Amino acid sequence: MAVPKNVVSLDTDDMVAGGLPDDFRGVVTEARFVPWDYQGKIDFKVIAARVRIEPADDSSVDPELLVDGLVEAMYSTGANMDDFVPTDDGENEAEAGLYIMPVGTRTALGKSSNFAFMEVCAKDAGFKPAAGFVDVSVLEGLDAQWNRRPQPKRGGVQVTSDDDGRKRANDILVPTEVFGTAKAKAKTTKKRTTKTSKAGAKAKSKPADDDLDRDELEAEVLALVSEMIDEADGSLPKSKIVAAIISPKGPFGGKENAGRRKVANAEFATNADWLGDEDRPWTFADGVLTIE
Repeated sequence: MAVPKNVVSLDTDDMVAGGLPDDFRGVVTEARFVPWDYQGKIDFKVIAARVRIEPADDSSVDPELLVDGLVEAMYSTGANMDDFVPTDDGENEAEAGLYIMPVGTRTALGKSSNFAFMEVCAKDAGFKPAAGFVDVSVLEGLDAQWNRRPQPKRGGVQVTSDDDGRKRANDILVPTEVFGTAKAKAKTTKKRTTKTSKAGAKAKSKPADDDLDRDELEAEVLALVSEMIDEADGSLPKSKIVAAIISPKGPFGGKENAGRRKVANAEFATNADWLGDEDRPWTFADGVLTIE
């Protein structure tokens, strides 16, 4: 019997996960602290870690749940904006920052926040950055299995409801298995035309991480970083390098470059040892690259 047109598949291999993103493999492409009001559900703002994750090609995440092709997870730190603000340098407030700066009476974050729970889950799953959790960008490049887990019980916290009166889901998307911080599945093997970044560096498409010429890729990142520092008059924060590497419109943009982008970000752009190597044409200190 012929299957009619305009009907959905009943094969589970073709089905997608509904509700909220859950049970998929993905790589963190960006992590920043930002102000958040729980999508307008509270009348004040707290600081949350906004973590953007690129799902693997074979994931069952419903495309309608993605933001520009990415899963966007928000993890409240419990830090009220009256007491804390996001920052990149510890002196000035930033719209999206690597760090959290105290500006009120409180000077430390609580251990019962969703962000703290996510960090504990990441550590339990095997994620142990060499330099520790020095800033939120250490999550960038994390290749992991992501699942929703119930929030830990906290005294005095009431179960909240949506506008229609239904109880809101109190589970959190967390890493449950870590595959690494450099390698990830290739998104596609199709060839693409070469793109040029603002700084002029070019990226060549390669199909998979295992096939990458890492020496060639390192040379491209080295040239890109050097030129970006020069264009910034000799001083540039690491966050700008990371942003250029993971940008969809940057030299490593496009699905065809996913493998190269992830390796460039994890092994070079976010790697403090690589950035601070004495053979580099720049110096690296306090998150800033400088060429004198």
